[in-house]
Amino acid sequence: MEGTISRSVGQNFRDVLFAPRATFEDVAERPRWVAPLLILAAILLAMTFINLPMVEELQRITIMGDQRLSDAQRHQALGQLAMWKWIGVVAAPIVFGVVTAFMGLLLWGWSAIAGAKNAEYPIAFTALVYASTVTVLQVVLQAFVIGIKGAETVAREGGPQLFGLSLFVDRGDMPALLWGQLANINFFSIWYSVLVALAAVHALKASKGPAYALGVAVFVISGFLTALGPS
Repeated sequence: MEGTISRSVGQNFRDVLFAPRATFEDVAERPRWVAPLLILAAILLAMTFINLPMVEELQRITIMGDQRLSDAQRHQALGQLAMWKWIGVVAAPIVFGVVTAFMGLLLWGWSAIAGAKNAEYPIAFTALVYASTVTVLQVVLQAFVIGIKGAETVAREGGPQLFGLSLFVDRGDMPALLWGQLANINFFSIWYSVLVALAAVHALKASKGPAYALGVAVFVISGFLTALGPS
């Protein structure tokens, strides 16, 4: 829009955390997603590399505790860890991009059905890229905790914590889907869901009712994805 001051990627990253309306209104006018996506993917790649010792130890514990495997099968699986861990490092930013693209499709489709005035996929995707800053921040803090507690300790605890209700609940024999929803009740998941709703309102110009309903739906989906993660 003529006469509008262009905002930098850095300003949008800052404001999506503290003043998300400013970021999403800028995205509505200039849906530039390449730079922020590459920045977040690079950070995620670095954090995945840093967390490699914990991931490898977690996989080793899982393999050794699987009573269905013979000694020969365990030995073979342990031998493959060195290869698969590097594949996981490379896959992390790719999976991040694919999931963000899917969530952008969900945001765009939901907003279009709800009659949003600015329902365009590039806008939805860019808004979700910036909203994912919260998710990447969670990974950074997890890496920090792993560095303090040690990779082996975190692996024995079942993997990095989500900084939520799972810190205070003993899982026991709780079904995976129920545990996923409980573990998903954490600061970052709630924050991300709120940002999705705000993106619908301020970037795609959707009404608040459908936008907040989408935020709740995203939170539930996140719980299912958490249930599919490491036990």
